[in-house]
Amino acid sequence: MFPEYADLTSQLKASDRQFARMFEKHKELNHKLQAIEAGTVVATHEEIEVLKKKKLGYKDQIYNRLRECSTATKTTG
Repeated sequence: MFPEYADLTSQLKASDRQFARMFEKHKELNHKLQAIEAGTVVATHEEIEVLKKKKLGYKDQIYNRLRECSTATKTTG
């Protein structure tokens, strides 16, 4: 996810507890959706939509945090 921010992602996962939690929650939701798609977990259409929206919400938060940190690094570095 966001290969252009790979180094920053690694740094934030190690140093920012909130970022690490967001990243882990996104990963968990991704695994759940993959299990549903593979047929190993059963879910209703509504449940799937809720999971997808939550996953997208985390992805947006992660991206926003990466952009904030990237911008801050550019202005101070």
